[in-house]
Order: sequence, then C-alpha cells, then structure tokens
Amino acid sequence: MHILHISMGGTPIPAIFGGAVQQTIEELSNEFTNRGHKVTVIVATKEIYKEELEKSDKKNVNYEYVYISGDTLFSWIKRISLSIKKVIDNRPYDVINLHVPHWAMIFKLLSPLIGKPKIIWHIHNCSKFAFVAKLARINIVGISKSVISVNGRDLFDKRVALIPNIARSGFPLVSEQSRINARKKFEILENHFVIGFAGRISHEKGLHVIFEAIDKLTEDEKRDIVIIIAGSSWFKNAEISEYEKSIYTRSKNYNIRILGYVDNWELYKVYHACDLFIVPSTWEEPAGQVVVEAQSCGTHVIASKIGGIPEYLSPFETTFNAGDYNDLAVKIVRCVNDKSKRTTAISEMRANWINEKFGLEKVVNNWLKLYKK
Repeated sequence: MHILHISMGGTPIPAIFGGAVQQTIEELSNEFTNRGHKVTVIVATKEIYKEELEKSDKKNVNYEYVYISGDTLFSWIKRISLSIKKVIDNRPYDVINLHVPHWAMIFKLLSPLIGKPKIIWHIHNCSKFAFVAKLARINIVGISKSVISVNGRDLFDKRVALIPNIARSGFPLVSEQSRINARKKFEILENHFVIGFAGRISHEKGLHVIFEAIDKLTEDEKRDIVIIIAGSSWFKNAEISEYEKSIYTRSKNYNIRILGYVDNWELYKVYHACDLFIVPSTWEEPAGQVVVEAQSCGTHVIASKIGGIPEYLSPFETTFNAGDYNDLAVKIVRCVNDKSKRTTAISEMRANWINEKFGLEKVVNNWLKLYKK
C-alpha cells in the first residue's frame, strides 16, 4: 500500500522543532513503513530548515520538500503548484491523508490521475474550511469527538471515524531513580511539591491560570511548591511573544524553573520531576498531546474540562472548570494533601490505561483497518 501524507503548515517533518501534528505524522509514517507499506510525506516548510532536515533521520520514509521563503500570494501559488507536481511525480497512491481540508477538492479532481486513492481529512483542529471536505465527500477522521463536533455536527455520518492520537514512544514510566535524577537536574529538593506545565506559552494554553490559582493559596500552602515551565511561544527557535514576556515578568513572584523549549526526547524528565502536571487550556483543545505524555510517565494530571481533553484522561486524573482559577486552586491543595493518586501502583495503572487506549499498535491497526475498508 502506498500512503501519502500532505502537510502544508510550514513546521518541518521529521519534527525536529516539535509540533504535535508533525510528531504524529512522523510516528505514523515510521510505523507504516515498519509494516512494509510505502509512505511519501510531502511537506511545505521554510527554507531555513533545509540544512537540518537534510541531516535528519528519515527511517525509510520518502520525504519530499517544498521550501518556502515568504507568505506572499506568489509564494503561496508556488507552494501549491510545486506540491501538486510532487504529488503527481510520486503517484500512484492507495491512500492520501490530508492534514488540512483546503485541498480536498483538488485531490478529488486529481484522483483519476494518481490511482483513485482513498482521500482522508485527518482532523487535528477546528477549520473554517471544513465545508470543503464535506462538499468533496471525502473520508474524515477526527482525533476526538470534540474536534469532529466543532467542525460541524453534520459531519457525523458514515464517512466519519474517530481515531485518537498516539501515545508516542519516548515517555517511560517514572521510577524512584529517574525521579531523583530529574529533580537533581532541575535543582529541586525532595520536600518540594512540583507542578509542571509544558506546551506553547500562549494565552489559549492558559499558563496564567496556574499563576492565578497559586495566588489564591495561603503562604503555608504554597511554601514548598515549585513550578516547572517547559515551552516557548511557538516551537523551537520561536521569537518571544508579548504574552511570553508577561509570563517571565510575573514568574519572579514564584519558586519557578523556566526551561524554554525542551526537545521531545528530553521532555519525559519534566514529567518525571513532577508530582502534578497541569493542563490549563482555555480554548477548545482538540486533545492535548502533553495529557497523554504525562500519563504515560505515570504522572498525575489536572486538566481543564474543555474540548477533547477529558477524552484523553484516565479515571485517576482530576479536572477543573476551564479558566476557573478558584476551582484549580482548590484542586491543587487537594492534590498536595492527598497522596493516593501518586502511588507507584496508580502510576502504573494510569500508564497502562494510556497504552491500552492510545498505544501505537492499536492506533496504527485502526488506521490500516480504515485504509483497507
């Protein structure tokens, strides 16, 4: 089977600079090739990434790059025309995975020329172009019930499937020694209660909600709390945003470790150092990859009850009302005082729950089943 992925977002794949969508495409592609399928990934990305991408490990996946240098109308026309040329050059295909719906009609028209493949829109986020996928009558796969719903309830028909994100490799279960090592790395004492955050430092990700909640605690309640922040305004090498500057300024009031962008293969150390990992999103988060990563490491998660996040939480986690820092403050104090969700047994159970629901084997099997249907 020849599977084509189209990614036009500009962020590179392999995911050398991060990105949940990019990492998902990379890991799915690697696993499909491991199972004997041919995979082509056509990526429109910035010229500045060319040198690093050429050195990256492609793992038998055929990556075809369209390098772009601007966002002018001319550059967009060039991006589209060069991408279509690469699609035609690498034909025929059995399946095409679109990661935005914009191109659905184009590929529908190209279908007779490229092998009449099954065309799928893989929904990662809300898109104002969802109607294009509907008009083209292509197959639709959402990563959560929530993200399918926000793209239009009328998309729920026989062409829609739900396949969740992968619990990606590289997030081992915490051990006593790995916990000690991680805390040593971040200069955290044994008596500290560590709260973690990882992801984009942007308003919709809600980092300020954690600060507001901490401010509601008494001096005794917050004395031993340390906050670890891993992330940047976008991905690796992103410019510092005004929101990020405001967070850095405000962070001087807390016992805090600001790590900046952390490469994916190092991120498990953040989860291992944490007693509690908070996902404070204030927007309709489709899933939240950090939710899965933290639980894979056995770390207790408190997350906003919004979007697709609750669909990715084990029965051992805690939710709070999105944006409600008073509710979050109450939940933090409860977690500090209640160690029952931080035992070794519970850590193992939450990690097992994640693997059973979102393990690579299960998710890839569901994709292949859909491809062959």
